[in-house]
Amino acid sequence: MHIRTLQQRFVIFVLLPVAALLVAMGVAGFVFARRSLLEEWEKATVLKLERAAHMVDMRLSRPKELMRLFQATAGGQGHGRGLQAVVLKLMEESDGVLAVRLRPVGPPVPPGTEARPMMPGHDHGLMGGGQFRITAPRYDTEGDSQAVSLIATMNDAYGQAQAEVEVTLDFHFLLEDLPLSDWYEARRAYLVDETGRILTTTAREPRERLGDNGSRLELETLKALQSRTSGTVRGGGYPPVEVSGFYRLAEAPWNFVAVAPAKDILAAVNAFRNLYFATLGGFILIILVLIRRVTGRTAAAVRGLSAAAERVARGRYEEALPVTTRDEIGELTGSFNTMVVQLRERMRLKHSLDLAKEVQQNLMPQAAPRLDRIDVAGRSRFCDETGGDYYDYLHEPGAPGGGLQVVVGDVAGHGVSSALLMASVRASLRQRRAVGDGIGAIVSDVNRQITRDVGDSGRFMPLFYLVLSGDGRDLAWVRAGHDPGLFYAARDDVFHDLYGEGLALGIDPDYRFQENQRGGLQPRDLILVGTDGIWESRSPDGEMFGKDRWREVVRRHRDGTASEILEAVFQALEVFTAAARPHDDVTFIVIKIR
Repeated sequence: MHIRTLQQRFVIFVLLPVAALLVAMGVAGFVFARRSLLEEWEKATVLKLERAAHMVDMRLSRPKELMRLFQATAGGQGHGRGLQAVVLKLMEESDGVLAVRLRPVGPPVPPGTEARPMMPGHDHGLMGGGQFRITAPRYDTEGDSQAVSLIATMNDAYGQAQAEVEVTLDFHFLLEDLPLSDWYEARRAYLVDETGRILTTTAREPRERLGDNGSRLELETLKALQSRTSGTVRGGGYPPVEVSGFYRLAEAPWNFVAVAPAKDILAAVNAFRNLYFATLGGFILIILVLIRRVTGRTAAAVRGLSAAAERVARGRYEEALPVTTRDEIGELTGSFNTMVVQLRERMRLKHSLDLAKEVQQNLMPQAAPRLDRIDVAGRSRFCDETGGDYYDYLHEPGAPGGGLQVVVGDVAGHGVSSALLMASVRASLRQRRAVGDGIGAIVSDVNRQITRDVGDSGRFMPLFYLVLSGDGRDLAWVRAGHDPGLFYAARDDVFHDLYGEGLALGIDPDYRFQENQRGGLQPRDLILVGTDGIWESRSPDGEMFGKDRWREVVRRHRDGTASEILEAVFQALEVFTAAARPHDDVTFIVIKIR
C-alpha cells in the first residue's frame, strides 16, 4: 500500500493507533472491573453460606455443650449423680430434641451376673472422654419426622467405651430459619455430607448424591469441598453457565452448597459490561470524530498550501492565502504569504540579475583576436549570476604595429556590485586608451577616476595590463595589485613571474603606475595571466589547487594551442573540485608566441 496523501497518513498513523489504544484500554479496564466484581461476588457468596452454616452450628452447639457437661460429671458420687440427672433433663427439654437415650456399648455381661440398668442416678463407674459423632438425617418413627442423632461415648476407668449418650434432634428444626430458597438468588441449595450425599435440598427433583446427574460443576464442587472448607467454583463456558459456592459447618461434617445460573449471578456484571462498552464506544466515537475533524482541517489547510505552492511554482504570486486560525497552521499560512512576497521580490531581482548577467556577458570578449605571430585564448567562469572578474582584449585590427593589449581584473568580492565596478573600469580603460599614451599613464588616469567613484565604499580592483608587440618579441606590463603573471620560457622549460610594483585601483588616487618590460620572447613561449580563483579552488576535503598544480597542467600541455591549454586548466579544476559549485570567479588568459 502506497501512502500518498496526508489524510491517509492521519488515518493510518493517528486514527487507527488511537482507536486501537482506546479499545485496548477499554477492554483491559473491563476485564479488571469484571474480575473485581466476580471476586466481590465470591466473597459475598461465601459470607452468605457462612452465615447459614453458623445458624445450624448454633442449634447443634446447645446439645453438644450439655452432652459435654454430662460427660464431665460421669463417675461422680452423691451430688455428681444428681447433676447428671439435671443435665439429662435439660437435654430432654431443649428445643428440637426428640429423645435422649443412654445405652451400654461394652462387652456382654458374664453369666450369673445381674445386669444393672443404665439409668441416671446409679453409679456405673463411668467416665467422660469419648468422641462425638452425628448421624445422617433419617425418619424417626417416634417423633414422626426427619431426625439426626448426636452420639457421645462414655468410657470406664480403663478408657474402654461402656455406654453412649444419644440425643435425637429434629432435622427440620436445625434448618427452619434458613432462607435456602433465596441464597444469593440461588436456584438450588444443598446440605451434603463429606461424601457428597445430599441430606436436604431446595431442588424439586429428588437427588441422592451431588453430581449424580452428571453435572461437571457439581462434581468439581464436590472435589473442592473435600479439600477446602469454603470457596466458589465456576462452570464451563465464557461466561460460565452456572456458578457454585460451598461452606463447611463447624459442628457437623456437612457442607452447604448453593448453585445458581451465571446470568443471574453475573447480571450486575453484564449490566456493567453493557453500560461500560456503550459509554466507551461513545467516548471513542467522539474522540475519533474530533481527531478526524482536526486532522481533516489540517489536511485541508495543507492541501490549500500545496495548491498555492503549485501556483507560485507556475509564476503566479498575486493571490494571498487567508489566515483563519492562530495555531501553527495559521502561522505557516502567514509565513507562506510572507515567503510569496519575498519570492516575488527575489524573482524580480533574479530577472534583473539575468539581465545584468546578459549585459556583463556581452561586455566580455566574444572571440579572441587573430594575429599572425600570437595565439591567444581566454575565459571567465562566475560563481554567481554576475561576477567581479574581468578580462578584455584592447586590440584594434589594422592599428600600427599590430600588437595585442590584454587586461585582466579581479574586483574584491563578487556579485552585482563587483560587476558594476568591473563595467565602470572597462569603460574607463577603453575611453582612456583611445586618447593614447603609455599603459602606465593609462592605468594611472583610470585609477584616479575610479578612486573618486568608490573611494568612500572601500572597494578596490586589482588589475594586470600587458602589451605584446606585433612580432611577439617584446612585452610590457603594469601590475596594479594583481597577482604576477607567468612567463614560460619553452626553450629552458622555466616559469618566470611577471613582477612589478603597483597598488590596486581605487586606493590612492595620486599613485603613479610604472611600466615593466621584457624582450627576446621566442616561439612556443607562453604568457599566462589568471585570477586567484584558479589556485584557491578547493577539493571536497579542503585541499587547495595551488599554483604548482596550475603550472604543472600548463607544462603538460605546453605543445597545444592556447585554447587547448586553457581547456586543460579548466578541466583540471573541475576534476579537482569534483564539479562542485565554485566559491570564487575564475578568469584565465593564455598567450602563445608562434
